[in-house]
Order: sequence, then structure tokens, then C-alpha cells
Amino acid sequence: MKNNSALLFKRLSSETEEILLDSLETLKGGGDSDGTIDGGELDEVVITPDPDDNDDIPPLDPDPEPEEDPFPEEEEENPWDDWEDHGDGPENDEPEEEEKICTCEMQYKELKEGENAEIPEIKDPSNTLGTLKNMLSTQKSSLPNLVIQGDITQAGIDRQLNAVNRVANLVDRIENSGMNIRIEATNNPTGNGKGDGLTSKDISTGEYVININSTGNGYADYVLLVHELVHIGQILDGEIGFDSAGKATMVGMEDEIEAYQTMYDLDAGVFGTPKIATASNIKSDYPNMYNNLPNKGGKCPVHG
Repeated sequence: MKNNSALLFKRLSSETEEILLDSLETLKGGGDSDGTIDGGELDEVVITPDPDDNDDIPPLDPDPEPEEDPFPEEEEENPWDDWEDHGDGPENDEPEEEEKICTCEMQYKELKEGENAEIPEIKDPSNTLGTLKNMLSTQKSSLPNLVIQGDITQAGIDRQLNAVNRVANLVDRIENSGMNIRIEATNNPTGNGKGDGLTSKDISTGEYVININSTGNGYADYVLLVHELVHIGQILDGEIGFDSAGKATMVGMEDEIEAYQTMYDLDAGVFGTPKIATASNIKSDYPNMYNNLPNKGGKCPVHG
């Protein structure tokens, strides 16, 4: 019984092998179980790799460098990139600011103060400024010693002393400003008995000239000088300039009011009440002299 089982297994194994071979031939394209197909038996193709072929293959570079392009593309220039250089484009649509030109006297001189201040040359052949300085010095020393009685009040003394000190400080400032000044006084009273003064600039010498036309009253002449010294101070402050002909520019009525008020304050003395300077009463006292003068003078475009 045992031997019969072995024979049966061998038979089955042989039959199974034939079936598998038939199936394999069918997958190759069909054909008979004897291993042939239409067109003949297929030749077996065996591919064996040549070990020497690998020698011609260069090893891979782990980090290869890119090859340089022999014909690089040039970046096209943008014609709008130089707007700013040529003044074109939206950033330069606004017109260029005009160059500012100085109309005051700061461009002609360097103002110095303190220990290194230049000593100016002040020509005063009539000693009008010298006499004014002596008069101011006398009042500064005598006013505090006045006895308060009658019309002499402490308020009047204080007011007059304040005016004297203001004018004395103005004179000191002018003398230490470095300005070249020429004072010319003439004894030629006008028909109405009022003296007059004028401040101008001599373009040929660069001097600032103060002309005093005397009234015949010494004290009044010194008061007129004070008026013109106020204008010199306004020149120092850049409030007044001069054109190429030496004519004053940027002058306004407010400059005249300041000059007249200083003159009125000093002229009042301890007994009187200073006159108040206004545009109307100045024009009334000196008709046709200030008709064309604006209420406010101009400003220097550079020094303001």
C-alpha cells in the first residue's frame, strides 16, 4: 500500500510539470506543448554586463559647479531710472527753489561782539556823538540824586533814567559793532524851525552816513541824533538794508515809530510826559514825508 502511494505521487508530479511547461509556453506567445510556436522555436537571448564598460563612466560630482553661460543676457537699462539725475519724473515735478538774495547788511560785514570785537572807525568832526555821550553820562549820575518835590516825582525820575540808559546802551552797541560811520552835522535850520536827519550808505566807501540838519538848538540836535542812531541799530538787526544806490530798503512805518518814540522818551525830561508816537501824528507833524511808507517793512530773504 505504501509503494502504491509513492508511484501515484511520482506520476502526479510528472503530470504537473508538463502542465506548468505548457502554461509557460502559452505566456511566451502560445504554441504547442512541444515548445514550438508559429515561426519556429525562439532563440534564447542571454545578456551579460561587461565589467569594463563601467570604466568609461565618470564618477558623479557631489556638488557640480554650473557652467558659465558664454552668452549671458545683458540686463536692459530702464530709461526711467535716472529721473532724479536729469530732473525728470514725478519726484522733481516741483520747480526748483530760487536762490535767496540778501537784502539787509549782514552780507557786507561780520558782526563781532565781546573781547575780539573790532574797533570801528566813527568819523564825527563836529563831535555830535561825543557831546551826546557826555550828556547821557551826566544824566545817569544826576538823576538818582534829584530831590522828589513839586513836579519832580520818583516815577518821572525812573522813566527818564530808563530812557537815558536805553540810549546809552544803543550807543555802546554801535561803537562796538565794527560799523564804519560818518556823522555830518550842518547848521541850516528849516523854515518850520524843525531840524531833520537822514541815515544813508556811501556805496563808494561803505560808510553809514548820518546827516543832521541843525535846528539851532543844541539839545534838539542831540535828540535828532538819537533818532538816527535807532535806525543804525535797525541796520545792525538786519531790519534795514540799502540798494546799490545807497537808498534804504525794507523800511516800514514801525521803524519810524520806534525811532520817534525813543526820541520823545529822552526829550521829555523828568517833568514832562513823553509823547506817544503813532503813524497818524508822525505824518501830521512831518507832512508828505512818510505818505508812501508801508506800515510794515520787508524782511531779508536770507536773514529774516
